[in-house]
Amino acid sequence: MQIFKKNNSWAFRFDVAKIDGQRKRVLKAGFKTKKEAEAAGTKARNEYNNAGVTFTPSEISVADFYTVYLDGYCKSNCKLTTIEGYKKRIKNYILPAIGMYRLKAITPSILQDLINKHFNQGMSMNSLSSLKGLLTGAFSYAVHPLGLIQYSPAAVIKLPSKRAVPKIPSRKKEKVLVSDDEFAIILKRFPEGHPAHIPLILAHRLGLREGEAFGIQTDRDIDFDNNLLTVNEQAQWIYDEDLKKSVWTLTLPKYDSTRQVYMDSELAELLKRTIEKQNQNRIEYGEFYKRLFVNKKNQITACDTGKEIFMLTVREDGSYISSQTITHACRVIHYKLGIKHFEYHALRHTHATTLDTNGASLLDIKERLGHCFLKTTERYTHNNKTLRDRTNNIIDSIYKKKITDED
Repeated sequence: MQIFKKNNSWAFRFDVAKIDGQRKRVLKAGFKTKKEAEAAGTKARNEYNNAGVTFTPSEISVADFYTVYLDGYCKSNCKLTTIEGYKKRIKNYILPAIGMYRLKAITPSILQDLINKHFNQGMSMNSLSSLKGLLTGAFSYAVHPLGLIQYSPAAVIKLPSKRAVPKIPSRKKEKVLVSDDEFAIILKRFPEGHPAHIPLILAHRLGLREGEAFGIQTDRDIDFDNNLLTVNEQAQWIYDEDLKKSVWTLTLPKYDSTRQVYMDSELAELLKRTIEKQNQNRIEYGEFYKRLFVNKKNQITACDTGKEIFMLTVREDGSYISSQTITHACRVIHYKLGIKHFEYHALRHTHATTLDTNGASLLDIKERLGHCFLKTTERYTHNNKTLRDRTNNIIDSIYKKKITDED
């Protein structure tokens, strides 16, 4: 780069790549001092060398870098729901601690301290593992392909040992099963026809996740001839950068776990009645019935600009019932019905345990729930009195036979 006097001011120039074999230069004048021209020239050359990136790589903050990471790597490689989860963890756990610092200043000890701090504040091991993944993945991306730093300070950080005891006990809550009596009380409060009824039944009878229960389409996902319900999508509340607001969006299920689930005859009859009622309402409301569509972003909309869809969870007038209905139902169940331990996800655990208790194969339960690993399904099946009694009977039969043989 050259710094030189031009007329009554200072200027800089430097060579850039040839185009059609012709030599090219960047030149800019009009600086009052040589120092100003040198600083501006250095900045311009750095930007050129980094293909127009408007920051000096060594000076970028951690906060700005994570914006680059989300917009660059994540948008090209991750699902929308995954990105939403990343954004929350970055905002809540990473940026408050190190967001203000330069990327180049971050050391392994700083990141290890971050992990240790959240461990001692009661973060669960699953959440810690996710946090560590966000650090290692992002800092590796900073090294290659971006070349913002020479090595990743996250490469050597470790999770606490399983034997380690945090200062504050883990916030992880044990899932409590929903008894038959409790579920009967819940259904009495939310009977057939109530917006929360079918989503509650789908979790209890089929083990569906919350988003999956609100992503069922009646014309595509239900096979009454074979009593099968297909989980093709889930409904998620996802922020749209263009609209600057969150919108209900249909995405693939968690772990892309599309699957067919067998439904019992009673549930099939409930869904038949529900669809028949929807068809009647469509006729009675006529032009005032609220039709639903999905646009190019797979967002649920009332605007006739995409493909029409027929959702299972709709109100009498055709408007979409979202999982916010379950949020309200949970408050009622907690405070009015007095079932304090109830969570929607507990119905999924209850379904798995009910099947296990009655002799279903763990592999079948795994496929039914849409788990990737059998060890995950094992965490969903809880010990209960029936299983303990079965074990006791087995023990009695073993040792009773042994004593008889000895006699």
